[in-house]
Amino acid sequence: MIQQLRRRVASSFWRSRIAEHESRISKDWPAVVQLTRLNHCWQRALTEHPTFRDLKVEHGLPSSFDCLEQFAEQFPRLTREKLAGVVAGAKGMKHVQWRATGGTTSKPFHFPVFASEARQDALARWRLRIQAGIRPGESTALLWGHSHLFASRISRISRRLKDAVAGYDRISVYHLDDSSLREIAIRIARRKPRYICGYSTALDRLARTIVAEEIESVQGIDAVVATAEGLPFSDSREVVGKAFDAPVLMEYGAVETGIVAHEIEAGHYEIAWENAYLETTADGELLITSLYPRALPLFRYPIGDRVSGFEMHSDTGKPTFKQVIGRCNANVELANGVVFHSELITHAVRDIPRLSGYQWLNSDRPRLELTIRGEADVNRIRETIQSRLQNIDEGFAAIPIEIVDTLRHTIAGKIPVVWDLRRGES
Repeated sequence: MIQQLRRRVASSFWRSRIAEHESRISKDWPAVVQLTRLNHCWQRALTEHPTFRDLKVEHGLPSSFDCLEQFAEQFPRLTREKLAGVVAGAKGMKHVQWRATGGTTSKPFHFPVFASEARQDALARWRLRIQAGIRPGESTALLWGHSHLFASRISRISRRLKDAVAGYDRISVYHLDDSSLREIAIRIARRKPRYICGYSTALDRLARTIVAEEIESVQGIDAVVATAEGLPFSDSREVVGKAFDAPVLMEYGAVETGIVAHEIEAGHYEIAWENAYLETTADGELLITSLYPRALPLFRYPIGDRVSGFEMHSDTGKPTFKQVIGRCNANVELANGVVFHSELITHAVRDIPRLSGYQWLNSDRPRLELTIRGEADVNRIRETIQSRLQNIDEGFAAIPIEIVDTLRHTIAGKIPVVWDLRRGES
């Protein structure tokens, strides 16, 4: 009864909101809507951020752009490093919250957000999900991190209430050892959700456990949504689909960008074009420009991924692409062979003041290395991180946390969260 009521309320709520949303964005050709939104964001950025006013003078940029092509030709790429001035200036802004992301890189990126951004992001996300056949309010197993466990008691209670309202069964996938994966499979089979959504690598490992141990009771799933990272292997989609007897769809975005695109079917991504203007370079590198009011406006932001099959459809004027050629998180391993998702490390360290970088080293004697910016209470940093990790697994009690000058990097200069000393690479 409660589930039926939740489905009806959620479906009615989101469908009415999306219908109203689409009536606003569908009055003009998509490129016209995007240009109007782009100019609004640019003019607002010029008003609110001295960094963008300086950028306008430095590059001779106009106060508004005549077309999207002019914007793409004249506006420089804005990397995280170039956005540092905007982030610093936002520290004096009122009514902003702060988030942090690490992802597959070990450099925490702290940035401001408005409360309204979450609502705009949710509208686009559910518009795409409904288009993919995913219904609001249905029970969903959310294979995710539990960073709320590191927060206050009130935050933890709030998280549980929000999950209950949304129909989410939030299952921690910090632990990725065989025993934990079996327990997760049994829990899903018992609770019988309609959808599964989770970290791509966690879904892959869970699916392989289900297939290998023939846990056939994990059935009745309508769709599996993989997100937060790329599928780790060429056969991952096939294995996950077989384990749950359901289509596997990718959701694409990032903490700093919000939802960008969603697979409607395998190999066909629809883009949240009302929220983001996308460009691709000759080799498929993706640049993202935000098209709604944000505390940190993004203009031609290189997210670090590539896409293939990017196309602007002449009949609709809307862009699509076929595949994300993205990054994939490596796993954290303890000396006893217990495996964890690398987001555990990211979640445990990302809000630590003065922390400029972090890297987990897989080896016979694993450890966590940190780089610190300026003066800091190193002992307190160690104690905070150690306590958080031990809260998840006592095996972290014996793990050294060392302060170093530099972290290991790849030939391309990237610093991954996990580095395997046994192979000499991430």
